[in-house]
Amino acid sequence: MRGHRPLDTMRDYLKVTDVVIYVLDARNPEESKNPVLDDFIKNKKIVYYYSFCDLTGRKPKRILDEIVALFPNKVGFVKAMVVGVPNVGKSTLINKLAKRKKTKTANYAGTTKVPQWVEVAPKIYLLDTPGVYLGQSTKG
Repeated sequence: MRGHRPLDTMRDYLKVTDVVIYVLDARNPEESKNPVLDDFIKNKKIVYYYSFCDLTGRKPKRILDEIVALFPNKVGFVKAMVVGVPNVGKSTLINKLAKRKKTKTANYAGTTKVPQWVEVAPKIYLLDTPGVYLGQSTKG
Protein backbone atom coordinates (compact mmCIF):
# COMPACT_ATOMS: atom_id res chain seq x y z
CA MET A 1 0.00 0.00 0.00
CA ARG A 2 1.11 3.54 -0.66
CA GLY A 3 1.75 6.34 1.82
CA HIS A 4 -0.09 6.98 5.05
CA ARG A 5 -2.85 9.26 3.83
CA PRO A 6 -6.31 7.68 3.60
CA LEU A 7 -6.73 8.42 -0.12
CA ASP A 8 -3.38 6.84 -0.97
CA THR A 9 -4.40 3.60 0.71
CA MET A 10 -7.98 3.77 -0.54
CA ARG A 11 -6.80 4.13 -4.14
CA ASP A 12 -5.33 0.63 -4.01
CA TYR A 13 -8.47 -0.86 -2.46
CA LEU A 14 -10.75 0.95 -4.91
CA LYS A 15 -9.35 -1.22 -7.70
CA VAL A 16 -10.79 -4.38 -6.10
CA THR A 17 -14.15 -3.05 -4.92
CA ASP A 18 -17.40 -3.51 -6.83
CA VAL A 19 -19.34 -0.62 -5.30
CA VAL A 20 -18.83 2.34 -2.98
CA ILE A 21 -21.14 3.10 -0.06
CA TYR A 22 -20.98 6.85 0.49
CA VAL A 23 -22.10 7.70 4.03
CA LEU A 24 -23.63 11.15 4.46
CA ASP A 25 -25.06 12.83 7.55
CA ALA A 26 -28.87 12.92 7.16
CA ARG A 27 -29.00 16.14 9.20
CA ASN A 28 -27.05 18.01 6.53
CA PRO A 29 -26.10 15.78 3.57
CA GLU A 30 -24.62 18.51 1.38
CA GLU A 31 -22.26 19.65 4.15
CA SER A 32 -21.04 16.09 4.70
CA LYS A 33 -20.15 15.59 1.03
CA ASN A 34 -16.52 15.91 0.09
CA PRO A 35 -15.79 17.11 -3.49
CA VAL A 36 -12.36 15.45 -3.43
CA LEU A 37 -13.98 12.15 -2.47
CA ASP A 38 -16.71 12.64 -5.09
CA ASP A 39 -14.06 12.94 -7.79
CA PHE A 40 -12.05 10.03 -6.37
CA ILE A 41 -14.96 7.53 -6.62
CA LYS A 42 -16.67 8.88 -9.76
CA ASN A 43 -15.99 5.77 -11.88
CA LYS A 44 -17.55 3.30 -9.42
CA LYS A 45 -21.15 2.35 -8.72
CA ILE A 46 -22.22 4.38 -5.69
CA VAL A 47 -24.88 3.69 -3.07
CA TYR A 48 -25.65 6.63 -0.77
CA TYR A 49 -26.45 5.93 2.87
CA TYR A 50 -27.70 8.59 5.28
CA SER A 51 -26.51 8.18 8.86
CA PHE A 52 -28.28 9.72 11.86
CA CYS A 53 -31.70 9.11 10.25
CA ASP A 54 -33.15 8.62 13.73
CA LEU A 55 -32.50 12.31 14.40
CA THR A 56 -34.27 13.48 11.24
CA GLY A 57 -37.26 11.19 10.84
CA ARG A 58 -35.81 9.95 7.52
CA LYS A 59 -36.33 6.21 7.03
CA PRO A 60 -33.01 4.33 6.74
CA LYS A 61 -32.25 2.43 3.53
CA ARG A 62 -32.13 -1.31 3.23
CA ILE A 63 -28.60 -1.00 1.96
CA LEU A 64 -27.72 -4.68 1.63
CA ASP A 65 -30.79 -5.25 -0.56
CA GLU A 66 -29.69 -2.35 -2.75
CA ILE A 67 -26.17 -3.77 -3.11
CA VAL A 68 -27.45 -7.25 -3.98
CA ALA A 69 -29.79 -5.73 -6.59
CA LEU A 70 -26.80 -4.07 -8.30
CA PHE A 71 -25.13 -7.45 -8.85
CA PRO A 72 -27.88 -10.03 -9.48
CA ASN A 73 -25.60 -12.44 -11.37
CA LYS A 74 -22.38 -11.89 -9.44
CA VAL A 75 -20.36 -15.04 -8.87
CA GLY A 76 -18.25 -14.85 -5.74
CA PHE A 77 -18.13 -11.99 -3.26
CA VAL A 78 -19.41 -8.45 -3.57
CA LYS A 79 -16.88 -6.02 -2.12
CA ALA A 80 -18.00 -2.55 -1.10
CA MET A 81 -15.85 0.30 0.17
CA VAL A 82 -17.51 2.48 2.82
CA VAL A 83 -16.41 6.12 2.51
CA GLY A 84 -17.25 9.52 3.96
CA VAL A 85 -15.93 12.39 6.01
CA PRO A 86 -14.60 11.66 9.51
CA ASN A 87 -17.11 10.70 12.21
CA VAL A 88 -20.09 10.41 9.84
CA GLY A 89 -20.93 6.86 10.94
CA LYS A 90 -19.06 4.55 8.57
CA SER A 91 -17.95 2.06 11.24
CA THR A 92 -21.31 2.24 12.99
CA LEU A 93 -23.05 1.32 9.73
CA ILE A 94 -20.76 -1.69 9.28
CA ASN A 95 -21.41 -2.89 12.85
CA LYS A 96 -25.15 -2.48 12.32
CA LEU A 97 -25.09 -4.50 9.09
CA ALA A 98 -22.84 -7.18 10.64
CA LYS A 99 -25.26 -7.34 13.61
CA ARG A 100 -22.33 -7.24 16.01
CA LYS A 101 -19.38 -5.02 16.88
CA LYS A 102 -16.72 -5.75 14.27
CA THR A 103 -15.16 -2.28 14.03
CA LYS A 104 -14.15 0.22 16.68
CA THR A 105 -16.36 3.30 17.02
CA ALA A 106 -16.06 6.49 19.08
CA ASN A 107 -17.64 9.93 19.38
CA TYR A 108 -14.56 11.59 17.92
CA ALA A 109 -12.96 11.62 14.48
CA GLY A 110 -9.95 9.52 13.57
CA THR A 111 -10.90 6.25 15.27
CA THR A 112 -10.45 4.17 12.11
CA LYS A 113 -6.74 4.30 11.28
CA VAL A 114 -6.41 1.57 8.64
CA PRO A 115 -8.89 -0.10 6.28
CA GLN A 116 -10.52 -3.30 7.53
CA TRP A 117 -12.62 -5.85 5.59
CA VAL A 118 -15.73 -7.10 7.42
CA GLU A 119 -18.13 -9.82 6.26
CA VAL A 120 -21.62 -8.41 6.93
CA ALA A 121 -23.66 -11.05 5.09
CA PRO A 122 -22.93 -14.19 3.10
CA LYS A 123 -20.78 -13.13 0.15
CA ILE A 124 -20.87 -9.40 1.05
CA TYR A 125 -17.76 -7.74 2.42
CA LEU A 126 -17.52 -4.09 3.41
CA LEU A 127 -14.27 -2.17 3.74
CA ASP A 128 -14.20 0.23 6.67
CA THR A 129 -12.00 3.19 5.76
CA PRO A 130 -10.62 6.23 7.58
CA GLY A 131 -12.57 9.43 7.05
CA VAL A 132 -11.42 11.76 4.31
CA TYR A 133 -11.17 15.37 5.46
CA LEU A 134 -12.49 18.15 3.27
CA GLY A 135 -9.69 19.53 1.13
CA GLN A 136 -7.46 16.46 1.41
CA SER A 137 -5.36 16.08 -1.71
CA THR A 138 -5.78 13.18 -4.14
CA LYS A 139 -2.23 13.67 -5.39
CA GLY A 140 0.22 11.04 -4.30
